[in-house]
Amino acid sequence: LPEDWFDYGLCLKGDGITWGRDQNQSGIEAIGYRDPVRIDVITDNFSMQFTALETNRHTIETSLMQDLSTIEPAAITGEVAFDQRINKPPAQRLLTIARDGSGDDTVYIARQFYAGQVSETGEQVLSDADNGALGWQLNVQGLVDSPAGVAVRHYFGGPGWRKRLVDMGFPALLPIIKDVNFSGGPFTAGTWTYTVDG
Repeated sequence: LPEDWFDYGLCLKGDGITWGRDQNQSGIEAIGYRDPVRIDVITDNFSMQFTALETNRHTIETSLMQDLSTIEPAAITGEVAFDQRINKPPAQRLLTIARDGSGDDTVYIARQFYAGQVSETGEQVLSDADNGALGWQLNVQGLVDSPAGVAVRHYFGGPGWRKRLVDMGFPALLPIIKDVNFSGGPFTAGTWTYTVDG
C-alpha cells in the first residue's frame, strides 16, 4: 500500500462490502401534462458498508470516531484506555477493490471515496453463542472532497476488461508492443521483429 494508507484487514464474508447509492429526485410538472416534463436530481449519495473483523487501531478509531494517534499503551500491561469524546467523524479516503475471474480474464472493479465519513455503526454482540466473531460494522458516506471537486471515483480495469473493451462499447486500444528483436550486424542490413499483444 502507498505510504499513509492502511488496510482494515479481514472483513466478514457473509456481509461482503456493500456499495450503496441513494438518489433523491424531484419531478417538474407542467400545466396540461400528466407526467413530469423534467426530473431534477436533488441529491446523489454513495455509501459503502462492511464489517471489519480485525480489532486494530484503525477499526477502533473509525468505528468509535476517535483519534487514537496520541494514546500510549500502559507501560507494563500494554492496556489501551481512553474516554469517549464527542468528535466529528474524520473524513478519510477509502478504496475498495473487487476482482472477478483470473489470469487473462481478470477484471478489477474499484470505488474510491475521496472523503468518506462514518455515518452509522452497527451493534457489537458479546456472546459465547455460536454467532460469529466480534466485528466492527461501518457505514461510510462519500462526501465531496474540495480539492477533487467530487465524492467518488470509479475504476474498471485488468486484462479481462481490456480484452472486452470493444464488446462493451468502448473504443479499441492500439496493440501493445511486448518485444522487439533485431537480427543482423551493426553495419549490415537486418530484420526487426516485433511481438505485439492485442
